[in-house]
Amino acid sequence: MIGQTSRRRAAPARQEVVTLKPLAPGIAVASQLLPGDLSELRARGVRAVIDLRPDGEAPDQPSASTMADAARAARLSFFYTPTPHGVVPPDVVHDFSTALVQIRAQPAAASPDAAQAPIVLFCRSGARAVRVWALAEASRAGGMSLDEIERAATGAGFSIADERDEVARRIAARGT
Repeated sequence: MIGQTSRRRAAPARQEVVTLKPLAPGIAVASQLLPGDLSELRARGVRAVIDLRPDGEAPDQPSASTMADAARAARLSFFYTPTPHGVVPPDVVHDFSTALVQIRAQPAAASPDAAQAPIVLFCRSGARAVRVWALAEASRAGGMSLDEIERAATGAGFSIADERDEVARRIAARGT
C-alpha cells in the first residue's frame, strides 16, 4: 500500500518502480504515473488518483484523457487539476479541494475500509502535488497546523518553503 513500491508494467524493458509517499491519512503522492500503473495501484488498495500535471508538458507524457480512460478501466476515480509551475492559482486549490471532497463522499463500494483507501496525487515529480495539497490542507476547516503540514511534506521528501507564507495565511484565515 502506501510507502511500498512495485514494478511498472507500461513497458516491459523498463524496471522503474511506483513509489507512493504518504502525506496524510489516506493521501499519498507519486511522480508521473503511466496508464499501466493504475490497475496495479487499484490492486494495492488505491481508490482514486488526482492528476495535477498539465497536458503537453512533455512529449512522452500521457494525456489526462488517456489516464482517465486507464483509471476507468481500473475502476479508479480520476480527477484532473492541471497545475502550472510557479505560483499555484487559487482556482487550482479550489478544484483540488472539491475533488477531495467528492472522492471522500463516494460510497464505500468494496468494503467499509474503502473510505480510508488511499488517494494518490501525481505530477512530474510530486512537488507540485505536495504544494497544492499543502495549500488545500491549510484552507480546510480543522486542517493540519503549519508544523504538521511541513512535517508531512518533508516526510514525503518535499519542501513547501516557497508556499510557507501562503500556507500560514490560509491557516490564520480559517481560524483554527
